[in-house]
Amino acid sequence: MATHKINDLYDGMTYHLIAGSTEYFILNMFESLTDDEVDLSSISNIEWFIGSASVKNRYSEIEKSLQRGEIVILKDEKGNFSNVIQVVLTGDETKNLQGGYRHQILITDEDGNKFRPLQGILVFDSALLSSK
Repeated sequence: MATHKINDLYDGMTYHLIAGSTEYFILNMFESLTDDEVDLSSISNIEWFIGSASVKNRYSEIEKSLQRGEIVILKDEKGNFSNVIQVVLTGDETKNLQGGYRHQILITDEDGNKFRPLQGILVFDSALLSSK
């Protein structure tokens, strides 16, 4: 199985990956209007949703959460929380995915306000096999 580390997954970006591979996403959180770094030091949760790219679909097939330990806020060189998170999709989670899927990050602050700083399309392709 392939393992990839994606350093820059931008808002609105389409990214292709292989179904069944384990993917390490490093995501930089920025305010959409100002490009200021999002302060993640006092939030209550971060969630990452992945669901069918169909505009009729409103439900996720894969969900990751900071509260469940599936999302990690990375620290800077001084040990302070940065605006960068890490999320892992395992090969078992992606092995049956084919085609386009929407993904969205949802941040909930300590006051319960919700903010979606990042969304885009993930396209899962099947692995090519040798004909020999």
